[in-house]
Amino acid sequence: MINEGDDASIQKYLAWDLTLPWLNDIHDHLWLAGRPMSARSLHRQAMLGRAMVITEQVDLHMVRQDGRIFLKPLPDYLLSYDFWIQALLSSINAESLDLVNKRYHYGELRLARLNWIYRLFSRHTNITTVVRGYMYGYHQYSDILRRNFAWVLITLVYVSTVLAALQVALATETLRTSNAFQQTSYGFAVFSILIPLVTFAVIIVNLLALAFFNVTATVSFKRKTDRARNAAVAVENQQTV
Repeated sequence: MINEGDDASIQKYLAWDLTLPWLNDIHDHLWLAGRPMSARSLHRQAMLGRAMVITEQVDLHMVRQDGRIFLKPLPDYLLSYDFWIQALLSSINAESLDLVNKRYHYGELRLARLNWIYRLFSRHTNITTVVRGYMYGYHQYSDILRRNFAWVLITLVYVSTVLAALQVALATETLRTSNAFQQTSYGFAVFSILIPLVTFAVIIVNLLALAFFNVTATVSFKRKTDRARNAAVAVENQQTV
């Protein structure tokens, strides 16, 4: 809530709308998510087939994921001459322009890499940041499987190809009598049996852990909401007595 003429409330709103605490927290590692260069122009984004998604979160501005890029429109108040005179010019001077947020040393940032950077290098790491990363973009478990376990299909195809090649090789006279090749084939056959089982176990454990986290977070949020609602009702009842 902004109170007209109240500089404190205006500065508080500007801090909420324009500051980047999450990215500042991992700034030293942003080079892993993007290059220190200007972002591509909007028409170039369209040429690359990216959907431009409007967001009010400044920490998602120029962050891209798959076939989309998030953009925060320039706030109307920054185009107001009166607002600049009233609220901004008094706290800005030419000598402070080098203090522009370091996030803007980079152009586009990749969301997938931001998620991993935030999980590994955030100074506020906890179970929530480990699970959700920078921005949690999954709305159903099928999305998690599609984005994080697509490599499983590639691995299975490769293993199947190698097994087929080994079968053909074992049919030849030279390799059928080779003890070293027999041992290698035996080891790879065992490996190909264990890999799908281990992979399936990892997927199941990940999904169960994520489901447990989501249920726990939901119950915690419900309890917090109920306490706030009960407190509000208690205050209202006291005022009516």
